[in-house]
Order: sequence, then C-alpha cells, then structure tokens
Amino acid sequence: MIRPDTGFAPRGEEFFQPLMGKAFYHIELYLDALHDTSIIRQYQVTSAYRLPAQFQFRPVLAAIPRSCHATCAAYRAVDGDSAFPPMHSACGLEFAPRPLPEPRTILLTCRMTGVDRVKLNGASAHKGAAEILKSPFFLNATLQADPGDNVAEMSRTAYLSQRLPLTLDQKTTAATAAFSAYFVSKSRVFDLDSFRTVAGEDVVQALRNSSELLILDSGEAYFSHHIIHDYLCSRHLAAIGTQEWKPQVFSAVSFDAASFDAIAMAFEQLTGDCADAFLRALYDWNLYAAGYALGQIRVNEGSASIEVRAMIYAMLAEKRFDSVVATRQRAKDALMLMKFEDATPFKTASSFVDVQNALSSVAGEHGWFDDWKRLFLSHPTDRIEIAQLQMLKEVDSVIGWTMANVAKRALVEQQDVVTLGDWLAEPNPTVRWRVVHVLGAYPSARNMALLTSALDHDDDMNVRYGAVRSLIELAARADAEMKAQISLILTGRVSNIMAQPRIKKELQNAIVLYRSVSSPEWLGFATGIIRAFYIETDAIDERDSWRSTLAAVEVECFASNDQAKLDRL
Repeated sequence: MIRPDTGFAPRGEEFFQPLMGKAFYHIELYLDALHDTSIIRQYQVTSAYRLPAQFQFRPVLAAIPRSCHATCAAYRAVDGDSAFPPMHSACGLEFAPRPLPEPRTILLTCRMTGVDRVKLNGASAHKGAAEILKSPFFLNATLQADPGDNVAEMSRTAYLSQRLPLTLDQKTTAATAAFSAYFVSKSRVFDLDSFRTVAGEDVVQALRNSSELLILDSGEAYFSHHIIHDYLCSRHLAAIGTQEWKPQVFSAVSFDAASFDAIAMAFEQLTGDCADAFLRALYDWNLYAAGYALGQIRVNEGSASIEVRAMIYAMLAEKRFDSVVATRQRAKDALMLMKFEDATPFKTASSFVDVQNALSSVAGEHGWFDDWKRLFLSHPTDRIEIAQLQMLKEVDSVIGWTMANVAKRALVEQQDVVTLGDWLAEPNPTVRWRVVHVLGAYPSARNMALLTSALDHDDDMNVRYGAVRSLIELAARADAEMKAQISLILTGRVSNIMAQPRIKKELQNAIVLYRSVSSPEWLGFATGIIRAFYIETDAIDERDSWRSTLAAVEVECFASNDQAKLDRL
C-alpha cells in the first residue's frame, strides 16, 4: 500500500478503506530523542483511538469495529531501520512499516492471527484486563504467555516481579542499583560498572542471561524495556520510606516529570497510611503525578483512603476551570483516569461551585480532612487575613498549597499582599514557590518587580517556574501599561528563558489563555512575545513549536471575540 508517487502511505480513508471489517490494528510509533550512542532508547506507541487529531484519522477510525482497537508491542531499532527483531513474528503479529512524511515517525499496521485474537478475547474477560492490555508491553506479554498464566489478571508489579529471574534479595539490590542509575545518569542508559557495583555480579549475569539487561560496546547498559527499569526503581522508591519521598527524588525517577510509571508502580505497592503519605508527598511535588498514580490503580486494588482520594479529585477538578488551557486539559485528563465511582461528581462538574458541592458531600473520619475541606470551600468573597496566610509556610503540602490557591481566588488586603512579597526572603523554596503563585493574582508594580527578580535570581527551578507563569497571569489581569512592561521584561530575557527548557515550556503553556479570559488585546501581547522567541532560534522544531503556540492563542482569542459578538446580539 505504499504509493509509488510519494513513497509514503496514503492518509485517511484512502489508507483505511481496504482494512474495514478486517482484524487490522493501527498503531503509531514515535521515536524519542537519540542517545549519544545513536541507539533509540524508547518508542512510544499509541492505540488507534488515541491518535493525535492532526493525522485526521478519527472519522475513519470510528467506522472500524471497536473490537479491532488494540495496542501492540513496543520496538527498539536504529534510526531509519525499518527491520524488526524476530520476536515480533513469533508473537503472531504481521507488520508492514508505512513511513509518513513526518520527521522520524513511522506508521505501522498489524494483523493478529486467530489464535492471538482468542487469547486476547479470553484475557479481556477478566476484570481490569482492558486497562493493562492498553499497554503495549503487557499486551505483548499476554500474547506470548502460556494459556494458564493469566497475565491480564495480574497487577503490573506482580507480573514484573514474577518475570525477573531474581531471588527476593537480588531484587532488592537490583532495585537499589536501578534507582541509583536513574539518579546518576538521568537516562535510560547507564554505566554498567556502577550498576554492577551496587547490584552485584550475580544480579548482572542473571539479567543478562535472561536478555533483560542489554550491554552496549561503550560499556553502558539498558533494560530490554523501560518498564522493567521503572519497576525495579519503584521497588526501591516504595521501600525507602516517607522521609525520603522528596521532590528531588521524584524528579530523578521521572526524568523531571516526563514519565510517571516508576512513581505509579511504587504507589501500587503501598497500602494504608503509607499510601496516603506517598500521595501527599507527590502532591507537594506535582499534582498531576499524584493524579496519575491514583488513576493507575484498579478499584479492587484501591489503597488510598477516601479522604486523600477526595482531596486529589478536588484539587484536580479546581484546575479544570483554570485560566490556562494546558492546565485545564491536564486536569481533565488526570481525572478521566480515575476508576473509582466517587470521582464521577468531580469529573462531571460544570463549574467550580459544582466541585465545592461535590466535596461538601464527602464525609471524612480524620480531623485533617475536615480542616482542609473547610479551607478549600472558602468563598471568593471571603477575606483572607494575614494569620491565615501563614498557612503558606505549612510543612503540610496539602494545607500550604490549598491556601495558595484560596488566596488567589479569595480577597487579600493590599497591605497583606505586601507582607507576602516580603516572604520571598524565606529560606524554604517551597514557601517561595507558593508566594510567587499567589502574587500573580494581584497586579502591582511591586509584585511585577518581585516576580521578575525571582525569575532572574532565585536558585530554585520551581520558584522560577512559578514566577514566569505568574508574570503571564499578572499581564492577563493588568492594564495596557503594565502589559507592555511585562512584555518588555519577557522579551528582554529570551536567551535566559530559552536556556531553561522547563521555564520556556511553562511560558508557552501559560500564554495560551482560555477563551473566557482571553481577548483580542491578549493576542497582541502574546504575538509580540512569541515573535521574540521565534526569531531567537534557527531550529525548525523550535520554530514550529512557537508557531503552534501562536495558533493556539489565536484560536482562543478569536473564540472569545465571537462569543462577545453573540452576547451583544
């Protein structure tokens, strides 16, 4: 089906029509950034029903029977090589690579044999199997397993523990070594000698003999699939205890929040108070990580208390009504992962008032929950006194960050906002992060200067991250004169911001405001900033990214303008 005129597979209906009614499965393969060794470390595979909209396949895919939707095994190869290892034909999948005119992207179609369809249909009868079979790794494991193994019935951690050819003690040392490898190398590829020193030669040999650990000529190593490394890392993370669950640890095992699998599998191994403490520690670092971990748990595996679940639901649901489009979408996506019925009112809430009503109906048994709920239910007309604002300094992340959110949506007197600014001298970076979060809601020349100083000089990445977002929020709330000043602040720091990818990404996200708070004036402000970043780089990918950002701003601004016209009719 490769077109001779272009060398590429046809798109849309032209491509899928011959497959209608047949047992074909469509997957998409993305090649991640290359390592220095030019080995592609990981592919990300998405199933047909999760295709990005830009490929324009959704109308055609809707016509394919839902029973034909499936994911497939993940692959490893050298860039540009369309050959696949023999193991894939052994698992009953027939592949036809379809290169697309998209940089470093390959489209594949695959057809399962009748035997494999029977195996999958049988697995799908088990409760919870549908979720685990969405993972390419576990789908492949199911296809290769003996009939009596019932991979789909297991949790991820149970299957991976059984798969590894290690004793319990060896798994413990391997877990420590895997954790250290992530922490030191910040990569899926790590130094073999360092790993051997921690894990022991017997562990290395057992993993090599089972082909789970692969060795490069450079003396580096990597696991046959990243999920195995993540699992070992998760064992160590679950075992180290509450005092070690700190932001820097979570950042290391997730590649700065790029992948939450190790974190989610650690949570899967915890129960009771430890599970609650883990989610609360995650929340202090990244709300979406906490949401992802909770969303990966099946109902019959539930280990978090109803109070902590309700807290996570409510905090995510509040962000469904944020002014930033990306924040709204991430919160919505995280809530959609939740499998517990008590998440439904938070998923379906049509306003923040509905979120508060949903929380009001949750009865807790712990005193902390009642105190937190009372704070979260604060009304926008409530005045927050300086004594209450002291909660921003709370060690308890749930109380501290809830107060930061409440202070943004309630009323704070001007003299108390000045006091908040003084707290940017606090030695605790988390307190400073919460303060810059609040200051974005109160436009003033002083707050603009404080946020600029934090962006330029604070030694904590999270504080700088919060400062750039709050500067954008300040501009959204400010008059034309202050907007112009903030534009000059940001365009005058293009090189500095470009050198910090996380800060740059947050600026790109924050500048796309939801249509209800956007305006034609905002388009002018955003365009000037985006243009400055666009001309700073010659990289095609970077320029495309800024073009996409501008297009997203335009969509929201024009939608806002159209709605304003309708309102005047």
